[in-house]
Amino acid sequence: MIVDASAILAIVLREAEGPQFLDRIVADPRPKISVINWMEIAIRVERQAIRRDSGGKGVHKGGDGVIRALRFREKMSLSILSTHRIVPPFGLAGGGDASLGENEIRRTGGSTEILGGSATAELDAGDTVIVRTPGGGGFG
Repeated sequence: MIVDASAILAIVLREAEGPQFLDRIVADPRPKISVINWMEIAIRVERQAIRRDSGGKGVHKGGDGVIRALRFREKMSLSILSTHRIVPPFGLAGGGDASLGENEIRRTGGSTEILGGSATAELDAGDTVIVRTPGGGGFG
């Protein structure tokens, strides 16, 4: 299961911009995707990067989310649970909303499937799952 916990914890900083992406939640000690030993499972991390300009505008810009592309090396079942795919993280005190998160599967044959925030799918070897987490809302 892939868990996108980026929107669970909101941090409002009145004197600084938001953090670039939150990959761990202090209150949740379970391993997240970035701490899994990728050598032991049949998934290859193709890309992990900051999702530029995904944070909301404001006097203090919201932090940016992350983009992850995961290529599956064998047939697997996927379960994904993520937030802010329909309603964006909101800004405060006049700050702008952040970008929505997005989930998709790029199939080896070239087709693309858009997944909702809570979804399951069967993956074939060579399929790539792309998760774009939302940014944080802006402030002021």
